Amino acid sequence: MDDRGRAHGPWILKAPAEPPRAPAPAAAAPSDDDASSPPPPPPPLPVALRLFCVPQAGCGAWSFHAWDALLSSVAPRVEVMPLELPGRNSRHGERGDEFPTLEGAFYTLVPIRPRRRGERRSLRTFPGVSLRPLLGFNPRPRRLSTPPDAFQLHPDNHLYGTALEALAEAAAAGIEHLLPGGERSDDDAPNPPYAIFGHSMGAWIAFEMTRAIERRRSARAAAAAATAATTAAPAKLLALPLKLYASGNSAPCLGGVENDPDSITPLISTLPSDEFWTAFDRRYGVNPALQSEELKRYVEPSLRRDFALVEKYRGVLPNDNNARYEGVKPRKLPRGVPLVAIGANGDERYAREQVTAWCMHVDGGCGGSVFDERWFDGAAPETPSGPGSAGLGPSASRGGARWATPHRIVIEYPDELLAYLGEDVNALVAAMGEAPVAAAAAA
Repeated sequence: MDDRGRAHGPWILKAPAEPPRAPAPAAAAPSDDDASSPPPPPPPLPVALRLFCVPQAGCGAWSFHAWDALLSSVAPRVEVMPLELPGRNSRHGERGDEFPTLEGAFYTLVPIRPRRRGERRSLRTFPGVSLRPLLGFNPRPRRLSTPPDAFQLHPDNHLYGTALEALAEAAAAGIEHLLPGGERSDDDAPNPPYAIFGHSMGAWIAFEMTRAIERRRSARAAAAAATAATTAAPAKLLALPLKLYASGNSAPCLGGVENDPDSITPLISTLPSDEFWTAFDRRYGVNPALQSEELKRYVEPSLRRDFALVEKYRGVLPNDNNARYEGVKPRKLPRGVPLVAIGANGDERYAREQVTAWCMHVDGGCGGSVFDERWFDGAAPETPSGPGSAGLGPSASRGGARWATPHRIVIEYPDELLAYLGEDVNALVAAMGEAPVAAAAAA
């Protein structure tokens, strides 16, 4: 049976299957020389690679439902596996706040309004990276000439773990049975190799998922070593992803509101409702589908939870003095896992340097062989071949002015990005020793 039809559990929500077509009227069987009868459709090609996709804040697995059909035309042996996070969309009834934040006793001053003329900035840059302000406040106690109403205490919990990491750990556990080496039974067919794609908040979750998979792999190896003397069967170790695609977000080491490029409202999760939606529209565009007050009340809690995850996350290791940012080290991907940092031209949710800083999370840095950086247009051309003609972008499909900012490239303007991904995942399949996808499709 084609493994695209298998049940994957609650963490994976595939696009709904097309309803069966009504049977055609009975007709006489065509003769052997009847060239007008179309040939039967070819069976689907076996899956050679799975692409797990993690959505941005406020979105669900539906963000990637169109990708399966679009990628199949250029990469027919790749299966898109959209993640559905708990407490969101189809899992709205589940608890989305069950991943507690382990907060420390230290707090950082962060801006809650723009600096006025004559007020002191009191900013510093992240060590080792040259970035444009607004970037970070020095958390050390000091006398500020700026009035206190310009700042707000924000938990400095990056030394103790965050709820985003716990969510990523749960997601890794939820898809473990779909990874090579994670099969629940020896009778199960082997799972194909995989890659992970994450956009915006999903990029950080995908990064922490990869680290969590490595921890689970190490735990299996340790358990196998402990029972090696009494167990004859070889241990099954989880395979790491062939590649991580991190799209639409700053590097994890630049997490936190003090590094957010939004200098007006870097802290959005705690704003009053009207100010929250004003800031949301300014960041991502005025979505016509979100103008109903009833719908806003429905989605606002989950949006706030997601923004809180992002605002409290910092992808760095603990330092020696446990209170200051000096000397912190970026967390690393497992050794040998390639990373592609992806940005959209014109996206104001990150600076170009903040995307480049992803190289600090891989061995070898920016000059290493496992890091790449790609940029794509954040708006689709107004042509019949654009996303609107395929029914993808909600703003494009109505034929009106495009409302979405470039940050919504995954949903609204995915054509250029998907063309690159199709080519790149084909290269992954070919590198595994499989026949090139184009040749397989033509066979």
